[in-house]
Amino acid sequence: CRPCKAFWSKFRKYASIYRNTRFVKIVGNENQYCKHYARDVLHANNSPYFAVYSEGKLVRTWYGPQTQRFIDNIEEHLESAGALALEREVAVAADPKLAPATPQRESILRGKIAWGRA
Repeated sequence: CRPCKAFWSKFRKYASIYRNTRFVKIVGNENQYCKHYARDVLHANNSPYFAVYSEGKLVRTWYGPQTQRFIDNIEEHLESAGALALEREVAVAADPKLAPATPQRESILRGKIAWGRA
């Protein structure tokens, strides 16, 4: 979907920043196992959909391509990511494309993506 594709490059970059954390991409309709996981385990009904596991337990889920929400959830629920917050700030300063949008900009982006104008 468009929101997933739009967020994919940030997802990959954050995966390299939070190097002590395993990031996995699952395409919910790729095969029967992914469909089962997305639909029956996560109960995902929006995308992109994120799930945080810690010590084998699901601790947080959310959806949407909002960068600040992604950062907040990753760093709050994963100690390994939270420990690299300073490095994330340095990476964001070096690459403005990683920076979270202002709340107004996020609203505009959500509207364009939701209506297929992005």
